[in-house]
Amino acid sequence: MKLFLCAATLGASLAWKMDRPAASLLEEISAAEDAEGSSDEKVATDCHAVTCPEDYVLNGAAKPAVPNADTCCLKTCATWECDESKGFSKNEAYKGNIGESDEQCCDSLCMRATCPANFKIPTDRMKIVGIEHRDCCAQTCVLTTCIAPKVKSLQKASWVGHTQDVCCDDTCASFECPAGTMLNPDWLTEVADNAVKRVDKESCCVDTCIKKKDECATVEKEVPPSRYSLMVKPGATITEIDETCCRETCQSHTCNEEAGWHKNVGPKLHCLTNPCTDSQCCMPACKNFECPDGWVADDTKAHEIPTDKETCCKRTCKVMEKCAAGFVPGSFHNHNDTVGQTSEICCDTWCSNHTCAVPGTILVPSKDEKVGNTDDACCEDQRCPRFRNMTESKTPGCNGLSKEECVEAYTTLRNHQRDGESYDKMTCDWDETFSICRVGSETQPMTCDK
Repeated sequence: MKLFLCAATLGASLAWKMDRPAASLLEEISAAEDAEGSSDEKVATDCHAVTCPEDYVLNGAAKPAVPNADTCCLKTCATWECDESKGFSKNEAYKGNIGESDEQCCDSLCMRATCPANFKIPTDRMKIVGIEHRDCCAQTCVLTTCIAPKVKSLQKASWVGHTQDVCCDDTCASFECPAGTMLNPDWLTEVADNAVKRVDKESCCVDTCIKKKDECATVEKEVPPSRYSLMVKPGATITEIDETCCRETCQSHTCNEEAGWHKNVGPKLHCLTNPCTDSQCCMPACKNFECPDGWVADDTKAHEIPTDKETCCKRTCKVMEKCAAGFVPGSFHNHNDTVGQTSEICCDTWCSNHTCAVPGTILVPSKDEKVGNTDDACCEDQRCPRFRNMTESKTPGCNGLSKEECVEAYTTLRNHQRDGESYDKMTCDWDETFSICRVGSETQPMTCDK
């Protein structure tokens, strides 16, 4: 345009160019250029006069060379379609905003959030508006501590949740088995995601012998009450059931009475082993009864029943409680194997209660402290007190003693007639005829040493 204006100006001036100076011509060209620039600025401001179509707004700051809707108008979010598959959601509040992208025109959904370790976005939160992990994320089962009988499940570790029911697996120990069944001890720790053993009452509970009472191999066998609660292996055969649950009864067994076994007239018994034995099926007579400590068998009652210590045994002094007055306290322990229960049989006595039977003997001086009930234990020669009160002579053979000293003295002489090694105590006797003290004729009895 600038060239067009210059040419026009020059053409118009040819007729009179000789009449005008060059300086004047240049001034006109410059003025024409200034006029052209002023015209451009006027066009640029004309965007304010442009009418934008629906869902567009005028860009008042734009200065296009050619003002029109394309150069002067901006798109608003009303025309933008949010891509939900990428985690964006339409929001009508943004309709008048200027923009042409998901980030400018849409809300972010939780599916775009970044969760910390051991947290993840639950499915039901994927399309919730939000971006913060506290709004969008939830903990996974790996953080849950399972409480017995439930156990942790590796399969559920990445699941969203925190409760025992969601995150933990049941074991067989979680179930209460119905009557006649019991928990299979081999399955107590099996979990629900095990491909072989399912965790339910049908899998966890197995039959016990009480449910097999009609499955014994022979009519002579029954399931005794003592075996009702035993577990029957799943899939057990008749033979296995018979071995586990069934036992022969004692009805056909003959008791050996000669050996001290009698027919049991009480409830029907079952054998613990096959074949049945006397000890399982029969009542023991006293011959087979073991007397407790302090009792001994009474042989006269070998075939009597029922068997108890009062019927089959006799008391010994070992189970006596105490000795009566006048007897040595606790002395019944000296006669543990003696049959009896009276103080006269079981207890020792003091010598003071004994009467010496041999003529010329008397009770020993320690009769009140010495235990015994025989002459040998409790009696001594009646001459012993005299020797016990004598004083040994200071001179050999009683020589030189006065009359008063003589009657109270004894001397010791070797007995050559007995063995030549032992000594006897001999009395000193006063000889009135010669008024001297001589060796007497009395020897201290042997019993005086008691």
